[in-house]
Amino acid sequence: MTCVSSKMYFHYMVSVLLYSILSLLHPIYITTYHIEINPTGEWHASIRLFFDDLEDAIHNQEGKRPTLTTEHLMEYHEPISTYLQTHFQVIDTASSGQFQYEIIEMERTGDVITIRLEGDTTWDTDVRIYCNVLLELFASQKNIIEIKFPNEEMIYCYLHRSLQEEIIAIPND
Repeated sequence: MTCVSSKMYFHYMVSVLLYSILSLLHPIYITTYHIEINPTGEWHASIRLFFDDLEDAIHNQEGKRPTLTTEHLMEYHEPISTYLQTHFQVIDTASSGQFQYEIIEMERTGDVITIRLEGDTTWDTDVRIYCNVLLELFASQKNIIEIKFPNEEMIYCYLHRSLQEEIIAIPND
């Protein structure tokens, strides 16, 4: 019985070692979005993404690589806002108009930047979300969107190369 346990332990340790090595060789690209809509339709959102991925996106957009350190983050407010308005859109299907939002805060903690948005448009019951943030850059990018309505929660995932994919978010009454 001791030999079996030793073999199992050895296989477990080899698996952990291989997984650790492979995770270093294959980076993970995930951006998370948390959107909260209150009963009056006012909404706010937070986006969490890795700073170096956002630097790559701004470099791709502007032709110049930013330095998104805590001290310099607000200097890049305009290019970050432009990038997000292009790659993260909330569309009212009734009017076909894009919801307007503004960045109200940006914060870097370690390798992660959190961007807080506030919507200027009242969230209606029938919207389409276009979310291709970083999808143009990374083959394994995933954008996870959590939408919280007063009585319902929905989670969506946008994957690489689904650049024009749209997800209809209609809360159940």
